[in-house]
Amino acid sequence: MIKAKAILIIIFVGLAYMVQAQQYSQMGVQGGGAYYIGELNQGTPFYRIQPMYGILFRRNFNPHYSLQPR
Repeated sequence: MIKAKAILIIIFVGLAYMVQAQQYSQMGVQGGGAYYIGELNQGTPFYRIQPMYGILFRRNFNPHYSLQPR
């Protein structure tokens, strides 16, 4: 239970930082499940879901230009 509370606190602190830093830069984390749907997997959606995670950073120079590493 304490571990879950610590994770929630870290997430909320990160979100608060993102809200304050949106003028010049943006940071974030993302996560969820990912799977392929297309020609090779037409009939079985949500088959073999794999975990997905990532981080995001973007530097805003002005309202029209920003830089995001890929």
